[in-house]
Amino acid sequence: MSSVWEPEFTIPVASHSNLVIQGYAGEVRYFSERIIEGKSVTPSIDDAIETMRILDAIENAPIGKSDISFRI
Repeated sequence: MSSVWEPEFTIPVASHSNLVIQGYAGEVRYFSERIIEGKSVTPSIDDAIETMRILDAIENAPIGKSDISFRI
């Protein structure tokens, strides 16, 4: 996968950075604060695994409307 540079026509301040707007900077800040405070991090790896199961179910679903059951 290649990426193509595209100009950003926003005022060049940190809060307008794509890393901030798309949430990455906030995620890193949250993660590091939780680790420093000795608290658990959410979402967990279990949440990530469940997300992958959902994406696999969507990808493997037949074209058109279909029912997908999930474990709760």
